[in-house]
Amino acid sequence: MNPTTRNRLKKLIGYPAFFAFALLLMLYLTFPYDALTQTARSQAKEAGIELEIGKLGPGLLGFKASRISLKMPKQPEQTKEPEPLFIDSVSVRPSLLPVGAKFSAALFGGSLEGNYGMLGAPKVKLRAKGLNLLRSNAKEAIGLDLDGTLNAVVDLKVNPADHSKTEGRIALLGDGLAVNGGTVAHYDLPKVDLGRLEAELKLEGGKANVATFRVNGKDLEASLEGEITLAAKAMLSQLKLQLQFKPAEEFLRRNSLIQTGLNFAMSKDNKGFYGGSVSGVLGKPRFQAKR
Repeated sequence: MNPTTRNRLKKLIGYPAFFAFALLLMLYLTFPYDALTQTARSQAKEAGIELEIGKLGPGLLGFKASRISLKMPKQPEQTKEPEPLFIDSVSVRPSLLPVGAKFSAALFGGSLEGNYGMLGAPKVKLRAKGLNLLRSNAKEAIGLDLDGTLNAVVDLKVNPADHSKTEGRIALLGDGLAVNGGTVAHYDLPKVDLGRLEAELKLEGGKANVATFRVNGKDLEASLEGEITLAAKAMLSQLKLQLQFKPAEEFLRRNSLIQTGLNFAMSKDNKGFYGGSVSGVLGKPRFQAKR
């Protein structure tokens, strides 16, 4: 390449490319992160969530937030204010395939990653690995002292204006799950070994069908089947579910009050399973015991 051609290429390609890079770098470094923090807090507050971000700044081709706390709204049965859930860090950057945003988070000793597609109906994909529930601060936040690890897959096409049109699947896989105690609706819970959880929910045609829901632990076996009729507002979705569960004999011996209550309120089948229906709406479910 002769010097004249090289100089022309510098003028036509090199200088504009350098100017564009310098402009993007300036925008990247001088982005109003304080304003973004305030906007995130305001949007969370509208949903009843108290959001605090320890640090928000530039990350790899995007931005990164660290030392995040989420305080969920107080539920009617809670006697004291919930404590926040903590997230170590969240990174967000733009993506081309799909057009939207990619994100990742470090929380509860595990990881969460996914993307949000913005063309057409928003598409949400999440992959959670190795979430340690013992590190989730769930006891202080929701009243349940949880243990075990949880993996999850969420793949949804969402209609924010009408949740009845949401489609896709949600799958959960848990190991070593346990409730080590806690208080729910003023009732002190005993320790329950739940063992392994396998669950999958398929959403299509305005319904969420329970494809799989099994719990198999030392203290409890349980299964759930049925469907949820999705509503425009998610918490108004109608439940039509059947629950079966079988507490272990050793668990009932340790918790005689539970055994007495079950014998009084419910009947069991010839395999030792109690059952009942779950109806009402997602925001306020009702359980009707099978007698």
